[in-house]
Amino acid sequence: MNGVCIEKYCDCDVWYEGDKCDRSELSIYEGEYKGVFSFGTETEAVSFNLTSSSETPSILYSAANDLKFEFTTITRFNFPAQNWMGEIWMGEGEMLLDLMSIRLQYTDSAGIQHGLIKAYRAD
Repeated sequence: MNGVCIEKYCDCDVWYEGDKCDRSELSIYEGEYKGVFSFGTETEAVSFNLTSSSETPSILYSAANDLKFEFTTITRFNFPAQNWMGEIWMGEGEMLLDLMSIRLQYTDSAGIQHGLIKAYRAD
């Protein structure tokens, strides 16, 4: 259990909710997202299938992309330094209803490069 329940009232631990504190608050974001990654003048289609972490309730994963999203609030998250599309990207993002928006950056010999992902729930 992820909280204390007394007489049908539960005081759930952080990141948990429900009648028995058995549901991750981030489970509302689970599912497939499809969108566009914009980088300079280039764009590329992207997709993510987000699932909850059973061990760390503040993290969602996209296993196919081997990416993790570390939530700091119910709607905002950090994108810690991780390999994606051949570079080590980092950044931050937010969930807005059925939209996932992520601002990313990496550093190369030319300096800091920026990218933006906007992906909508597909399911």
